[in-house]
Amino acid sequence: MKYYAAAAVVVLGVLLLGAALPTPLAYHDAASPVKYFYSPSCAACLAVKPTLEKLAAEGYFVNALDVLRNESLWEEYSLEGTPTWLAANGDRIIGVQGEARLREWLYAHGAKLK
Repeated sequence: MKYYAAAAVVVLGVLLLGAALPTPLAYHDAASPVKYFYSPSCAACLAVKPTLEKLAAEGYFVNALDVLRNESLWEEYSLEGTPTWLAANGDRIIGVQGEARLREWLYAHGAKLK
């Protein structure tokens, strides 16, 4: 009986821990020179997610930063809203972007990593 109770606790812990961990983003690479500020509850960020996933399949990656998990990012980077892309040279774009525009901008700012 003790073994069943211990197994149940382990399974429950794994389930709870798994639910608490963020899902890896296909388009995230900390080595990217482009920071992408987003919120998992932002409708515009959710709208652009399929575009980012498609661009990741083409080799474009961003350093994705969740502003809900780290609220100090708002002030640190003078953010006005999400989604925001910030290049190493200070260039930024804000809001939903079309696939072609975003691909061009990411390429121009060195985010084609693979």
